[in-house]
Amino acid sequence: MYVWPLVSLVIFSPILGGLAMTMVGGDKSVIERNSRHTSLFTTLITFLFSLLLLFKLNIERTNVQLEERIDILPNFFINYVVGVDSINILFIVLTAFVFFVITLFNFYYENEESKFFYIFLLLLEGTTIGAFASQNLMLFFLFFESTLIPLFMIIGLKASQQEKENAFKYALISMFSAMIILPAILIIVFRTGTGYIPELSTLEFSNYNINFVWWLLFIGFAIRLPILPFQSWYFNILSSSNIVVIMFVSSILSKLGLYAIFKINISLFPYISYDYSKIIIFIAMISSLYALLLSIKEQYIIKKIGCISMVCINISLFSLFILSSKSLISGIFYSLISSVLIISLLVVYIIIETKQNKLHLDELNGYYYKMPALSYFHLFTLASIIGMPFTTGFVSLMLLITSTFEYSFVYGFYIIFLLVVLSYITMKMHSKVFWSKQEKSEKYSLDNKYLLFMIFICLFVVLIGVIPNIIINPIEHIIWPLVSVFKEVGV
Repeated sequence: MYVWPLVSLVIFSPILGGLAMTMVGGDKSVIERNSRHTSLFTTLITFLFSLLLLFKLNIERTNVQLEERIDILPNFFINYVVGVDSINILFIVLTAFVFFVITLFNFYYENEESKFFYIFLLLLEGTTIGAFASQNLMLFFLFFESTLIPLFMIIGLKASQQEKENAFKYALISMFSAMIILPAILIIVFRTGTGYIPELSTLEFSNYNINFVWWLLFIGFAIRLPILPFQSWYFNILSSSNIVVIMFVSSILSKLGLYAIFKINISLFPYISYDYSKIIIFIAMISSLYALLLSIKEQYIIKKIGCISMVCINISLFSLFILSSKSLISGIFYSLISSVLIISLLVVYIIIETKQNKLHLDELNGYYYKMPALSYFHLFTLASIIGMPFTTGFVSLMLLITSTFEYSFVYGFYIIFLLVVLSYITMKMHSKVFWSKQEKSEKYSLDNKYLLFMIFICLFVVLIGVIPNIIINPIEHIIWPLVSVFKEVGV
């Protein structure tokens, strides 16, 4: 029976859509309209394909499913091997959803530049999904680093001097990341004789004495999170890029780095990960505290949200390296949910920017009186991030807090401290933007697309908050072999 290559369809639908868009022509208004419609159709189809992948997945199985394989250069361990399991499918669906949202709400690129924006956006989506779906180390590296080119072009597309400089800075840090990841991957594949990740996960690497390789991989992936001391490129982008660029960087690129750390560092090298877990936990604590302190004084609202996103990703990293069953689930779960919530916050400020073209905290006030529905949605999203009961944030944070206190009371109180300060920052931000009174407030209406998005996010957050096992059970099946290893070493 013929089986559709669904994984490849999800990867290459946006890539082919981007290539097809190069043929879009006509006057400026026609180019803008056709480019936008083509991108919307392509990202929607990709999202639907990703949902079909999710529904075809058997969550009871721990192995890779719907695998597709083509030998390309087997002597160099480069093979096209893609597939899904109960963890990477969640990141694939998240990525497809975020790119659809970016396309739907983009208003920053007009006329001819919109064509090139959508081309590079679709290429970026395909390479990102390809990285999540890859089951061969060399293929993963190729997809992982291929995200550089389209993102570089998107960042520099507006052609301001600052954005060009930020694009080059991002390219330099990404090339540095590639230069330290590639030698580590080559050492692994040539020492073991395979690049197939599921096979590598069954090997005992302690005999190879490759602690140095572990650190090369960790640093290369961690640059994308970001963590200290590799955060400067991230804040440069937050300072000068528009919201749709920041949507990808803060919600998907950082999760790609986190996923790589879980998939390669932790899954392939559990014993080495255990040996260095306390160091990584300390780095994550310092990075989250640094981002938290920056968010307190930051007045540019998008950079403030970017700092909150950095806190969330470092909380996820912190959670992963506690290396218990609850903490691994919490780290993955919270990274996914925080992405959805950060995207929701950014959509709120896209709406505000379309109304007043202002994003500085001192210039924003009284939006509760202008758009009450937007105020409630903003408050609901913030409350979920800090763990309001019956939301997704509550479930993930309860898992994190309980697993952290089981590991160490000091770390547990640190997480409580982070959440308390984060609650203060987010509620103060909401109060300033929405509740501060403004004389003669002009009422604004919300487009239907924004209302539908807000309803969908609220339903999703409550549904997963009430029935979290929809996500937790599949993750638990995948991480159980890892948990068994960590129990052997006393975690």
